Amino acid sequence: MVYRQGQFPSIAPQGGSQGLLILSIVLLVVVAIAAMVVGPYLNFQAGDKSKVRGVAAIKFFKKSLLTPTEVKFFSTLLEATPNSFIFPQVSLSQLVGIPKGPDRLGSFNRINRMTVDFVVCDGQLNTLVAIELDDRTHDRQSSVERDSKKNVVLSTAGIKLIRIRVEKLPTVEELREMIEQG
Repeated sequence: MVYRQGQFPSIAPQGGSQGLLILSIVLLVVVAIAAMVVGPYLNFQAGDKSKVRGVAAIKFFKKSLLTPTEVKFFSTLLEATPNSFIFPQVSLSQLVGIPKGPDRLGSFNRINRMTVDFVVCDGQLNTLVAIELDDRTHDRQSSVERDSKKNVVLSTAGIKLIRIRVEKLPTVEELREMIEQG
């Protein structure tokens, strides 16, 4: 059907102004819902913290990846393993796999926030050893229990864990020997 100017059919609802009012209200509600859903994602700038829910009020700050003791040890570790890759602060969930099964999520949650201080890998990025620096905080009962879990997880996965007391950090030669025995 061809329409000429002024002959288009009316899209206004039949029933006069009452129908137009209902259509207007429905349209207004749809626009309001769309604005609430889409609005937070529009005009978002990376630096605009006011648009990030749940973290905008927190005053985050940059911190060092390693403690001063870990930095000192890292230097020794680099010298002791010149042909290796060293990764600091590695999550256990990146080092070990969890078999599929009914308690997979529970097992993952038990190790999810656990880390090792350093992981030494060969040239193909295969894990050679994991290293933990233990200070006096590791003598607390809660730390002893957490460390025991970490020991079991890594041992079960076939990853050698070297624990070093920070009160007596090894020399380059001693550390090299520890790793080679691993």
